[in-house]
Parts: sequence; structure tokens; C-alpha cells
Amino acid sequence: MESIESLVAEINDLCKQYITQKDQFQGKDRMKELFIAIKDQGYNIVAPVLDYPTPEYELLSLEGKKDFEQMMNIKKQKMEAVEKHDFERAADLRDLERELIRKINIDFSQNNENQSFIFSGKVSDLVIFNDPDNLLIALFK
Repeated sequence: MESIESLVAEINDLCKQYITQKDQFQGKDRMKELFIAIKDQGYNIVAPVLDYPTPEYELLSLEGKKDFEQMMNIKKQKMEAVEKHDFERAADLRDLERELIRKINIDFSQNNENQSFIFSGKVSDLVIFNDPDNLLIALFK
């Protein structure tokens, strides 16, 4: 049985080939085999969910983690504003929260560039499917 690290490395190499070769790509069947092999080893393949404590949070840069902390604080303030029926403030906070989420998603993608599948570590059963530009999603439907 191949190690999860080698499966993830191989599927990432195939993803890079698919992105550059498009219609000429010959590895679709192997990608599907690898996808199934990862699942068969008990790993869950998930899209990034930026919350903590999650493996995705640990994959952010230091700046991304600071933005994340700020976003969580803004989210708390937004909920308090809603409870107080201060909907104008809640809307302003929602807009700020969305901007921070956008920055965090960019940070995650840049920090994990060229990794379409990310093995999140020994303490997790997750492999994170990182496809922010939706270049690969059609292969796995």
C-alpha cells in the first residue's frame, strides 16, 4: 500500500499536468484511481473550511492567521450588533468580514500554491482539495 504522502504527491503532479495540457491530458483515469486510493485509506477529501481549530487554519501564513483572528472578532461584533437590532452596524461589519474572508482565502491559496491536494498532517484524516480557480473540479464530479 502506498503512503498517503506519495499518493498526494502523485495526484498533485497529475493536477499540474492537467492544468497545462487540458484536452491532451492522458492521466484522468490515474487521477481517479489515486482519488479512490486516498479515500480507501480512510482519508476524507474536503474543500478548505477556514475555521479553527482546523488543519486549514494551520496552513495560513502568519499574516493570514492575524486576518483570521480579526475576522472572528468582527463576526462576534456583527452578531452582537444583530442582537441589539443595530442592523446598519451589522451590515458594515458583514462587509468588513467578507473582505477579510477574501484576504484569508487568497492567503490560503498563495501559501499552498501548486498543491491541489494538501495532506493536512499526521493528526488528521483530511486531505484538503485546494482548487480556488475551479480548474480541476470537473474531474472529480
